[in-house]
Amino acid sequence: MRPDWLEASYNRALACLALNRQEEALAGFKRVLESQPDSAEALLGMATTAAACGDIETGLSIRNQLCESGQHHPELTFNLALDLDRCGRTEEAMRLYCEALKERPLFAEALLNLGHLLERQGNRDEARECWKRALDLNTRLRAGILFAEMSGWFSG
Repeated sequence: MRPDWLEASYNRALACLALNRQEEALAGFKRVLESQPDSAEALLGMATTAAACGDIETGLSIRNQLCESGQHHPELTFNLALDLDRCGRTEEAMRLYCEALKERPLFAEALLNLGHLLERQGNRDEARECWKRALDLNTRLRAGILFAEMSGWFSG
């Protein structure tokens, strides 16, 4: 495949992903990976699309592959943590929120969600600390923290 066609396939796959046409996006990223198996961009697109389709395992596998090659994508890590949390895989979600914070230490949303998980596990002091740090980083998160306070999750 010609290099310009690879770029076109990649860009089309991104457009399909943005339009929630995941099957077409996956096919496009696969075409790129057939010619360039180590394309970090195509791997990231594939992982993002897999996560959007609910295929957490593929997303996690590709994320690990990217991390092993020194590529860190905190937004992907965060989104996979969200998916794991939704599936009730709390311990794995906590681990990935912590990894997202290692990848991007000032990731307020990861701190906020980590706080929610800690609170659900009964670690109220740690949850409060996460929420305070999240609020210090991003005052727009105040609404989420105020909701937590009103729900009795957070005081202080």
